[in-house]
Amino acid sequence: MGRKKSDEEQAYTEILGVLKKHREICVYDYDEMEGLAKKHLFGIKLKEKYGFKIEPRSIRSLDWNRFGDHMFLGLWGEKNNRTISSPDNGRQPADELLLQLTFPTGPYAFANYPDNDYPKELFKAFFRELEAYNPKYIDTANKNLYFSMANAGKIFNEFTAILKKYYELNKIDARERKVKKLKAELALLETNVVAPFPGRMVP
Repeated sequence: MGRKKSDEEQAYTEILGVLKKHREICVYDYDEMEGLAKKHLFGIKLKEKYGFKIEPRSIRSLDWNRFGDHMFLGLWGEKNNRTISSPDNGRQPADELLLQLTFPTGPYAFANYPDNDYPKELFKAFFRELEAYNPKYIDTANKNLYFSMANAGKIFNEFTAILKKYYELNKIDARERKVKKLKAELALLETNVVAPFPGRMVP
């Protein structure tokens, strides 16, 4: 016995059925309407089955969707021309729908560029917290995490709050790092006092 269609699926089936039957006289493009319906149904599935807190109509693709600067949802595997560069466990996804969190610049995601800042320890703590959400694949070398649909919804919903928390922590940590850096520079200056020129009278 097949899976029972949802109300939305049944509605689209009926609508598209009528459009397809009369496509020769319809002013709407059937293929375009079908594509829009599939994207909307995919959005509904993400929300209702996987727990994503999204507006289903916001989904623009069945293959690749971007949510901000660090989060992407897409099909991964050789078939989809998307593979993981350096998976920690050596395994590659095989035509899998995965949620990717990516930080290609590593600690520079929180850096204060004018000060040539590199908050390594803060980023380590941030990355460890994300790892606690149990990604299926980890690429530590490239700072990427990949979550299966089984547990992607939770991190999808909580990521923005986590990122904001570390941005706030970084405001405090950045001041402390700057003070530490200035103290180190001052200490260096104090230990490298320029000696007087030879033969010059020192008062």
